[in-house]
Amino acid sequence: MLVEIRASGICHTDYDTMQWGRTMVMGHEGAGIVLACGEGVTHVQPGDHVLLNWAMPCGNCFQCRHGAENICEEKPEVPNERFTHNGAHISTSFSLGTMATYTVVPWQAVVKMDVEIPFPSAAAAS
Repeated sequence: MLVEIRASGICHTDYDTMQWGRTMVMGHEGAGIVLACGEGVTHVQPGDHVLLNWAMPCGNCFQCRHGAENICEEKPEVPNERFTHNGAHISTSFSLGTMATYTVVPWQAVVKMDVEIPFPSAAAAS
């Protein structure tokens, strides 16, 4: 899913992430607008306002099958090839990278906002 980021939250985890010693696009709290969907995505469409959830479930691992999606053992990811810096591939914080203008995320990370809520408030809730 291609999402235009409209707001990104910052928390203590972002500070901790800086200690990992990797070049990455930071940010794991965000909200924005869907610009494009991959094949088979039906729960949102371009133009929808969404928040991005870092605790995305695979739906198939032991934890997901037993209702503990928040500790999924096979968290979906988009390959790191989506971002480069000085010719090298870089990762994104929690597979989101919300401190960017645009990001590409697994469909499982996208939650449609069914109510009117400002993007900064939605980012803080993700």
